Amino acid sequence: MGEGEPPAKRDVVAEAIEVLRQSSLITYESHRFSTGVILISQNRKARDAKPELPLGAVPYTSAPVSIKSFHRLCDRLHTVFLLNPEGMLVDLVDVERYVRKYGDVLLPTPCPERYRAHCLAIASGGNICLVLTPNGEIKIFASGVQVFHFLEGRWHVTDMQEKYREFYQSIGDTVLASRIFTVALNLAAGAGD
Repeated sequence: MGEGEPPAKRDVVAEAIEVLRQSSLITYESHRFSTGVILISQNRKARDAKPELPLGAVPYTSAPVSIKSFHRLCDRLHTVFLLNPEGMLVDLVDVERYVRKYGDVLLPTPCPERYRAHCLAIASGGNICLVLTPNGEIKIFASGVQVFHFLEGRWHVTDMQEKYREFYQSIGDTVLASRIFTVALNLAAGAGD
């Protein structure tokens, strides 16, 4: 670092994506790993208390990827790792319990039932959730919806809000559109996992 240059800041999101990408290449007893993380935002709202940094906390980087027992700690659907804004691993959380503190939040679009708790967990406050599925897909959720996914070496913009808006406008019935869209998402999520 030269004189007058700001200190290099870790890109926590990029490091988390790299951990998931490397994890997607590892198998245990011929099964692929699945895992997930919730990244607490720097811009969290007042109701989101900053998680306390436990003694001996480690950064969520590619260093623990080769430790197979590390991957068995969370399953992505029920449990995920919780990272503070600096990218430190602060907890392992039950997603359903974590969501309870938010109460009833209205999601901007329907979502697959298996990821509903994930969408609720990041619906407000600027948090991000990243999930690695057993087929090697990385899903990124923000503002209560899936926004990106990475599969077969390519990133895709999900644009779920716009797709849903167009769908319910073409159907003309919001309740029916929501049900059909949810069923389609559930089928797609089940086929990909």
